[in-house]
Amino acid sequence: MKLEVKQDSQEKKLVFLDIDGTLIDMETGILPDSTKTAIKKARENGHKVFICSGRCKAIVPSYILETGFDGMVCSAGAYVEAEGKVIFHQPLLAEDLKEIVDFLNDKKIGFFLEANERLYTLPEYKRMFWEREELANRSEREDFKQFFQNIQEIRIEDAIGRNDINKLTFFSMKNCVDDIKNQLADKFMVITSSMEKAAVTGGEISAKTITKAEGIRMVLDHYNMGKEATLAIGDSMNDKEMIQFAQVGIAMGNAIDAIKEVADDITAEVMGDGIYKSFLKYGLLD
Repeated sequence: MKLEVKQDSQEKKLVFLDIDGTLIDMETGILPDSTKTAIKKARENGHKVFICSGRCKAIVPSYILETGFDGMVCSAGAYVEAEGKVIFHQPLLAEDLKEIVDFLNDKKIGFFLEANERLYTLPEYKRMFWEREELANRSEREDFKQFFQNIQEIRIEDAIGRNDINKLTFFSMKNCVDDIKNQLADKFMVITSSMEKAAVTGGEISAKTITKAEGIRMVLDHYNMGKEATLAIGDSMNDKEMIQFAQVGIAMGNAIDAIKEVADDITAEVMGDGIYKSFLKYGLLD
């Protein structure tokens, strides 16, 4: 864990919150009432609160957006909005996308192409994803319904020529991490995760320069504010850069150990009012 950072509760902050495992519970998709209350009160107090997620804009659940935010950093930093205005957007280059898609498809590793308004995949990979055992108990969740409503099936020829894709999500029933890193990690940002209950390996691939921390930099530039105003909360590997970059980086109680190790502080789990408790501790609710 990093050294504790003292904060002046009177300064207006820019707060960045991950979605899965931070705003909402990973197993149930529940957004706690205490979290909604904390966000509303912090904004009333003049602080600005941003979503900062690996999700593309199309699959940020509407019930989360209804809470009210000042903007969003989506696609792990490739797309940034502030108060309804797009302030940064950097999709993958078409030739880079082709390289990634050709490799994944050759290895029969499933993938989603993530644009701002929709996800794209091949029919066989949509079936592969749906057949993952862990989804059986989640199909009725509101966020999963929105996710599947925004998937469009395309042919491989149509996938490789697109110029609107921010990043890719990959998944496989076999361990494909070493193959992907050996082939792509020198040129692209590759972040992996493991879903043990379904014996699934998954992760994200984006441009090398794209991280949530870079998305936060864009927000700071937009408001002409310094890093000292930032507070970020997350739980998984794609949160690492933003946790390290923010003046105060907070790990959820349910975060992986690698995130807890680099955080300034650790709050409670999602359903243990972790967001509310951290907002209270750092003066956002005063």
